Amino acid sequence: MHVFPGIKRGTTFISEIGFLYKDSEIFIDAHAHTNASYFSKQWSMVVNDVEIAENGDVSTKDGLTVHRSARGARITVPGELDVNVTIVAPSYGPRGSGANSINFKVDKMKVTPSVHGVLGQTYQETKQTYKKLHDARGKHGHKASEALVDGNMEDYLTSDILTPDCKYTQFEGRKNIVKRIHRVLMSTAGVIFSSEAGQEEIVDSCTGFGHELDCKMDIDF
Repeated sequence: MHVFPGIKRGTTFISEIGFLYKDSEIFIDAHAHTNASYFSKQWSMVVNDVEIAENGDVSTKDGLTVHRSARGARITVPGELDVNVTIVAPSYGPRGSGANSINFKVDKMKVTPSVHGVLGQTYQETKQTYKKLHDARGKHGHKASEALVDGNMEDYLTSDILTPDCKYTQFEGRKNIVKRIHRVLMSTAGVIFSSEAGQEEIVDSCTGFGHELDCKMDIDF
C-alpha cells in the first residue's frame, strides 16, 4: 500500500493498495482522477491491467471475484478470501485526510501460520497477538507501531506496490517459502512466534486498516 500525510503532522492515510492472488493483480488508486466531478469517478480499480467501471464485476480463472461499486469494492475467493475496500471522501478536521483515502477490512482469509507482513502479525488469536494489542493500548503513532509491528519501516518497503520483495515476504506463496519463522518484538527483542508452514486455517473477522480500532480486553499475562 501507499500512504500520504494527513492535515495533522504525523498522521497518514492510504491512497493506493494492491492485491496479488496467484496470477491476478488488483490495484486501487483513491487519487486516480481527482478532478472528476462525481466521487465515483475520482478513484480507479484495475484488475489485470483492465480498469473496472462502476458496478462492474470481474471473475478470473484463479477463482477471484471482484465487484466495484460507487464507493468501494469487494474482493472474494470462495472459502479463502473476503476483503471489503471503501473509498472515503476527504475530511478537513484537525485529524482529517484532506483528500480521498482508502479503508479496508479483511473479513475472511485462508492462510498458513507463516503469514507475515503487517496483517499477518495479528491475524491469529494467540496469546502473543493479544499481548501486542495489550501493550499498544493507549499508545498512538510511533509508540503504538513499536508494540504492534515487527521490525522497522524499511523492512516493509518494496520496489513496487505489486511486487512483494520486502524483507518479510513469507506471505507470498512460493515453493521455497521458509518453513519456520521467528518473530521478534522491537520493544523486547524476544522471540514470540514460531510455527511450521503448511497448516492452513480460515480466520474470520481478521482486522481492518485505515481507521482507528478500539481493542478492549482483560487478559492476564
